[in-house]
Amino acid sequence: PEAEVELSRLLTRIANLSTAQKLAFAPQVASPLTAFVALSRSRAPHSLDARLYFERMTHLLEGTGSTVTEFVKEVDPKLVHAGEFLLKAHAYDALLPYLKRKPSEAEALAPMLFPEDRPKEIRGHASALEGLMTQLSAQGKKSGALDRFVQGLETHAGAASEKTARRVAAYLAVNEELLPGRLVPAVRRLEGLLPDGLLDEAGLTPSDPHAQWPKDRWIFALHFASTESYAGFFARFHARGYRYDATPYGMSMSKDFGGLKVTLAAKLYPGDKDGFLRGSVAQDFLKDVEKNLRDPAVQGVILRNHAQFRIVNLFGKGVTPGKMLIDGSCRSALDLRKLRAKCPTCHFIVNTGTGRGPITSEAIVAVVEGLARGENWTAIWDQWSAASPRSAARMQGPWTPPFGEALDLLETAEKRNSTRRR
Repeated sequence: PEAEVELSRLLTRIANLSTAQKLAFAPQVASPLTAFVALSRSRAPHSLDARLYFERMTHLLEGTGSTVTEFVKEVDPKLVHAGEFLLKAHAYDALLPYLKRKPSEAEALAPMLFPEDRPKEIRGHASALEGLMTQLSAQGKKSGALDRFVQGLETHAGAASEKTARRVAAYLAVNEELLPGRLVPAVRRLEGLLPDGLLDEAGLTPSDPHAQWPKDRWIFALHFASTESYAGFFARFHARGYRYDATPYGMSMSKDFGGLKVTLAAKLYPGDKDGFLRGSVAQDFLKDVEKNLRDPAVQGVILRNHAQFRIVNLFGKGVTPGKMLIDGSCRSALDLRKLRAKCPTCHFIVNTGTGRGPITSEAIVAVVEGLARGENWTAIWDQWSAASPRSAARMQGPWTPPFGEALDLLETAEKRNSTRRR
C-alpha cells in the first residue's frame, strides 16, 4: 500500500508537468517497465503522457529485439495487468498506430484481452473491448491488423477452456456485421459454442428515439468548457444553415428538417487556462447537466469538457426515459456499461479516446441530423463511418455491438444450465 501511494503521488506530479517538460522527461525513461507500470496503474494519465510513454517503450524494446506483447508476457506472466495496460494504451490513442505498423502484434495480444484465469477482467473491460473492435474494423483492414486480431482470437478460443472460448465466440458474434466477409467463417465456426438463440434475446437491440421523442420539435442542450470550442460550434453550424433562435436554455441555433425543428442550445462555462472547471463554475455545470437530464422538454445533452466529472453519477430515477447523451470528453466510453445499466432506454454516444472539439461536432452532425432525417442507428453509423472513419470509430453509440450485454446473457444462460445439471 505504501508503494502504491508513492507511485500515485509521482504519477500525479508528472501529469502536472508542462507540455515542454513532458517532452523532455519521456526520453529520460530508461526501462520499458516504467511505461508498463505507468499506463497499467495510473488512473488517468494525460493522453500526451500515455503516447510519449508508449513510444519510448517501443523504442527501447526495438533495441532488444522484443515486441510489446513479448515484454508484457515476460513481466506479467499471469496477465494481471496486461489487459488494463493494452486497453489504456488504446484509449490514449497509442496502441492502434502500433498495431497498424505491426499487425502480428494484434494477433499476439488477443489472448491477453481474454485471460484464461481472469473472467472478471473480460467483464470489466467489455466497453473498452467494444471500442477496440470498432476502431480496428474502421482503421485496421488495410494493414491486416483486423485479420490478425480475429485470427488470434480464433486460435485462443481453440486452446482455451470452454468458458473462455464462449466469451471469445460471443465477442466475435456480436461484432460480425463489422467484419469483412473473409472473416465471417471464423465467427461461424465458434458460434456453435454459444447457447441457441443467445444473441436473439431482448436487450441487444437499441431503442428507437423516433418512438420516444416529439414529432415537431427537438431540443439539445450543449455544455462547453472551452471558449474556442464554443465559438467554433456556432461558426460551424451557422455555415450548415442553422439560424440563431431564442430559448430559455442558452444561446441557441435552430434548423428545420421537414416538419421537425431541431434546436441546439449552447452554454459556456468558463474554465481555467487549461479548460478545467473549478469551484462554483463546476457546480453550476453539474447542476445544469442534471437539470437537463430530468427535463422532458430536452431530448439530448451534449458535453464538450475535460474528463474531470463522472457523468454517470448524474443518472438516476429522475432521468427522463429516452434521453440522449453525447459526451465528447476523454474516454467517456469507460462508463458505457454503467450508463446503460442506469438508463436502459437512453441513447449514449461516448468517446473511446482523447476528446477533441471537431469530433463532438461531427457526432452532432451525424447523429442529430441523421435522426432528424428519419434514419436508424445502422444508417447513421454507415454514413458517418464512410464520410469520416477516424472520428466515427472513436465514438461508441447504439450502433456499437453491445458485448457487455451479450456477456450478461451468456452468464445468465450458464447459470441456468448449471442449475439444471445440479
